[in-house]
Amino acid sequence: TKLDTRPPKPRYVVSIGKTMTAIDDSPPTKPAGSPSHHPAGSAPSSTLLYSTLFAVQLTFVVWMYVAKYAMSHVDLPPMVFASYREVVASLSLIAMVRYSRATANDPSECEAAMREAKSQSKPLLLLGFLMFANVAGYITGLSLVRPFNAAVLQPTQPVFASLLAWAVRSESMTPAKALSVVMATGGAALTVWFGSRAGADSGGTHRGRFLLDGKDALLLDGDDEGAGGVVDAADADGGGTAALGNALLLLQCVCGGAMWVVQKRILSRVRSPMLVTAVSYTVASTFTVAVTLAQRGIHDPHLLVTSPVAWWSILYAALLATVFTYYAMAWANKWANPSTVTLSMSLQPLLTAVVRVMSGGPMLSMSQAMSCALIVAGLGVKVYDQ
Repeated sequence: TKLDTRPPKPRYVVSIGKTMTAIDDSPPTKPAGSPSHHPAGSAPSSTLLYSTLFAVQLTFVVWMYVAKYAMSHVDLPPMVFASYREVVASLSLIAMVRYSRATANDPSECEAAMREAKSQSKPLLLLGFLMFANVAGYITGLSLVRPFNAAVLQPTQPVFASLLAWAVRSESMTPAKALSVVMATGGAALTVWFGSRAGADSGGTHRGRFLLDGKDALLLDGDDEGAGGVVDAADADGGGTAALGNALLLLQCVCGGAMWVVQKRILSRVRSPMLVTAVSYTVASTFTVAVTLAQRGIHDPHLLVTSPVAWWSILYAALLATVFTYYAMAWANKWANPSTVTLSMSLQPLLTAVVRVMSGGPMLSMSQAMSCALIVAGLGVKVYDQ
C-alpha cells in the first residue's frame, strides 16, 4: 500500500493580488503570558455597558450633594480633601487587587496580568500623571476664574478624547460620531449656561455647583454660597488672571480626554481593568499628596481631619465616587472606546437638573429642557453609531 505523504489540503484560500496564498485554519499559538495574548472572554451586552456608565454618572451627581453638605459643615481645603480621597481610594484598590489574586481560580492569569502591567510601567505612569493633572488642574484653574468658566469648559473633554483617539488611530471618526459629540457636549454646555442665567435672574450670583467627572463645578440653581470658598481672582484683580485660569482649565480638559485614550491603549495590553485602575490611581495620589504637602507644609492643622462629617464624605468620595466609578469606567473603556466613556459625562448636568427637580427644586425652563433633550439626542446618535 502506498502511503500518501502529501500535506493536508488547507480549508481556506485567500487571493492577495495575483498570488494565491494557502491559509491553515488552525489557531495560532502564543505563549500564555505574552502581553498580546488575552483571553477573549464574552463581551458584555450593550444594555449592561450603558447601564454601568449611567450608574457612574448618577454616583457622581449624588456625590455633589454629599460634598455640598460636607463643605457647608467642615472647613476642609480642596487639595487636602483630594489627598485623603485619593489615598483611601488607592489603598482600597490595592486591597481589591490583592484579594482577587488570593482568591483567583487560576493564579497564572493573575501572574500574567502582573507581567503585562510591568511591561506597561511608563504608560501607567503617564496615565497616573494625567489623572493627577485632571484634578489639580481643575482646582487650580477654578481658583483663578469664575466657577461658570470652569463648568462650561468641562464638556469639551469628549471632544478632546474623540480627536486624540482618532489621531492615534485608537478609533475611527465617522460623521455620526462627530455629530453625537457636538450634540451631547453642546447640550451639556448649554444646560450649564441656561442654568446659570436662571440663577442670575432669580438673584443668584452664578456660583452654584454641579459635577463633571466627580469635580465640584456649578449647580443649576445659581445659589449664593460660592464654590467651596473659592474667591474669584478675576474679580479681585480686574481679570488679570482669568486668561491663565482659562488656559489651565483648557489644558485640564485635554488631560481629562487624553486620560481615557491612554487607558484604552494600556487595556489593550493589560487584561485587568482593576489592576490598571489601582496602579494608575496610586501614581495620581502620590502626585496629589506631594503637591499638597509642598503647598501647605506638614504642620498645617487642616491636614488632620477629625470631623465625622468630613470622614463620611471622604469615604463616599473614595469608595463610591472613585473606586466604583473609575473601575467601572475602566471596565467600560476596555469593551467600548474613549469617546463613549467620556461622552457619558455629558449626562451629569442633565441628571443634576432632574435630581434638583425631584428634590423639590424649581422646574426646568424651556431652554434648559431643550438643552437636556439635545444631550439625550446626542447620546442616542452615539448608541446608534456603535
